[in-house]
Amino acid sequence: MWKWIRVVLTDGLRILWIDLFYLIRYSRHPEKYPLEKRYKVVRNLIVHLLKSYHGYFKIENEEILKNATEGGKKVLIVSNHLSFTDSLAMIAVSEKPLAFVAKKDTYKMFVVGRCARAIGCLFMDRSDLRQSLQIIRSASNLLKDGTQNVLIFPEGTRNKDLNAPLLDMHPGSLKAGTLAKASIVVVASFGNHRILDKEHNYKRHLLHYKYLEEITPEQYAGMETVELISKIRDTLQAGVNELREYDAKFIEEGKHKIPLRKGDID
Repeated sequence: MWKWIRVVLTDGLRILWIDLFYLIRYSRHPEKYPLEKRYKVVRNLIVHLLKSYHGYFKIENEEILKNATEGGKKVLIVSNHLSFTDSLAMIAVSEKPLAFVAKKDTYKMFVVGRCARAIGCLFMDRSDLRQSLQIIRSASNLLKDGTQNVLIFPEGTRNKDLNAPLLDMHPGSLKAGTLAKASIVVVASFGNHRILDKEHNYKRHLLHYKYLEEITPEQYAGMETVELISKIRDTLQAGVNELREYDAKFIEEGKHKIPLRKGDID
């Protein structure tokens, strides 16, 4: 709770200004404003907030995403899910417009809900199978129409045990990509869970992202989604294990105590 109070005290005026003069109208009438403009405002706010809380980004293999989106192609990005801030941090990582599939409760969240609506995110009611299928189709249409990339967490919910294996993944989540015949880009992440955790008050919170592979439509053609999600889970598990090891070494060497003003340290 105290970190939320800190958010208000340190960045409350900025958040209020952007909410009143941008997010309210962007979220209510997104069709009136270019997506790039809406996304830039939301992304800049998120980047500022994460840096305010000592977020230190380490991004590996970005060329995988760049190659997959060459020529304006849109992709389905799949990742592991550890924290409430995973989606927001991924927006900070992605310069190109990115929408994510969120649980329906996110819609009503203060500021976060408006940010999500402003950039065209989709809200899923997991208890309603029909609505969930409609959301997957809507996500597929965003890819098919070339509107924006889409982020989805196949685990469906956060894995609160940071050292446990990844949760079971839902094969149906991949339909957003396969129906659109879009490439699927797999990215492992680790570290977002510390940003608003009262137990961690580092001078440098490592937010580590590693793009692992692009799976093209030609590569997954003929595969059942159950087989495909199993392959993705294995790839993600190996990637997350690697990031966990790096994270432990990062802390063991005391790099989390080095202020951000010192610049890159890797």
